[in-house]
Amino acid sequence: MIQTLLNLKGWKHHISVFLLGGLTALALPPANIFFVIFVSFSVFIIILDGRFNHTDTSKQRFKAGFVSGWWLAFGYFVTSLYWIGASFLVEADKFAVFIPLAVLALPAGLAIFWGIGVGISLMAWSQGPMRIFVLAGCLTAVEWLRGHILTGFPWNTIGYISDGLAGSNQLASIIGIYGLTFFVVLWAAIPLFLLLKKKNVMIGAALTLSLVGGAVWGMQRQATTLKPPANPKNIRIIQPNIAQAKKWDPSYKQANIDQYFNLSQAVNKKSGRTLKDVDILVWAESALPLIYQENLDVQNRVSAVLPDRTLLIMGALRRDLKKRDPQGRSFVYNSVLAVNNENQTLATYDKFHLVPFGEYLPGEKYLGPLGLRKIVDVPRGFSVGPGPQTFDITGYPSFSSMICYEIIFPGNIIDKTNRPQWIINVTNDAWFGKTVGPYQHLAQARFRAIETGLPVVRAANTGISALIGPYGNTIAHLKLGQSGALDVTLPTPLKPTWYSRTGDFVVLFILFSMLSLWGLTKAKKSRKI
Repeated sequence: MIQTLLNLKGWKHHISVFLLGGLTALALPPANIFFVIFVSFSVFIIILDGRFNHTDTSKQRFKAGFVSGWWLAFGYFVTSLYWIGASFLVEADKFAVFIPLAVLALPAGLAIFWGIGVGISLMAWSQGPMRIFVLAGCLTAVEWLRGHILTGFPWNTIGYISDGLAGSNQLASIIGIYGLTFFVVLWAAIPLFLLLKKKNVMIGAALTLSLVGGAVWGMQRQATTLKPPANPKNIRIIQPNIAQAKKWDPSYKQANIDQYFNLSQAVNKKSGRTLKDVDILVWAESALPLIYQENLDVQNRVSAVLPDRTLLIMGALRRDLKKRDPQGRSFVYNSVLAVNNENQTLATYDKFHLVPFGEYLPGEKYLGPLGLRKIVDVPRGFSVGPGPQTFDITGYPSFSSMICYEIIFPGNIIDKTNRPQWIINVTNDAWFGKTVGPYQHLAQARFRAIETGLPVVRAANTGISALIGPYGNTIAHLKLGQSGALDVTLPTPLKPTWYSRTGDFVVLFILFSMLSLWGLTKAKKSRKI
């Protein structure tokens, strides 16, 4: 069996590695089948041993490693990101033709990062255990680059696989998602250390101990009882479950607006609360099918409904009528507004990390004539906000807002100089139907809670509204495809975590240490020669 893997070539190699990538994707949320990585990565490393043995020069090794890494990643991303294609079916007559770009071209592009990482690692390959540390370091480095280059797209970073082993995800509070990426790759290779060569058993045992120890420590951390808040705040999260095809349809406009008001004002059968018992009411991304600040009727309705002490935080479209581009078009923002019952807007947050091809068209001047379009029909695309902000409103705990997929970017969701007490994430996952996409989105929001030590309140048009505790645990939620109101009490935030203070410094230290160790090993071998 091992000999067969060492000699894989051509289409047999490509298909085998593609399938290993697809198998690896099963370890991600929501499936969380963690143990599959012991098979997929261990087999992949054996295949890389064979690629190394059949190449002589650095150029050949990089090319061989790139091809293997690309096919592994292509299988991984095709399997785990297929759901993006669902958004192109909302207006199928306009966008269905672009589905191949979403389900094939995007994974193919993302796979280039893994290809580069594996290619570089094969150039530095050896017959000893250090090759696995180099592979882990290279994959960590390219995953970090994937999260930053060209605005970044860190969705399904390898580190999220840790969610499948209870407790190990808590290490994100120290080393973040990229640090976990490094350890997940090492943990995946434990069978190779334990089974293939006796001299590597100690390394395998140490990695096993780190895996088990991290999980046990994490479970103990999660079990820690939070101090009750000194000034408890009751929050009501509204999930209207409006189908994306109906959200902006004029014939459903009034029904959609009524849905929000009816759910907000209803007596909650589970909690018994009425709107008068609610301190903060939260509506989802671009909640109403209109520009709120330009619709006095809706503003008056909000004022009439809101009790004196209740703050409404809502996702809303916002237009700046004072600014115009050279073509005379106004600037439109995807925003979060905090309003009271006196028609006062107490806080305004504008989304700063926009979705390429969704909220704006990169290189519109050149791609527009080719027929490419953004999915959201805003004439000039959404404008960019200033970045993470903390809002302090008298009588309420300070908060930071994140809109939709902004929550997937670690280390860039709060103002570190003015730490908030909680994070609000408004989103609209109705674009993706009942696929795994909304579950993956929720899981990534949970990791931001772990990394920052802050509770996250998540309001979705649908899929999945939730209260996430500062340990990343889902305290309460509404199911995908469910309409309703979720009444929760905001938990106490933790003290700033190590990761929230240092960011990715720990990751850089790990990579520097790994490269130094590799350099010393190579130098020692050259002296022996």
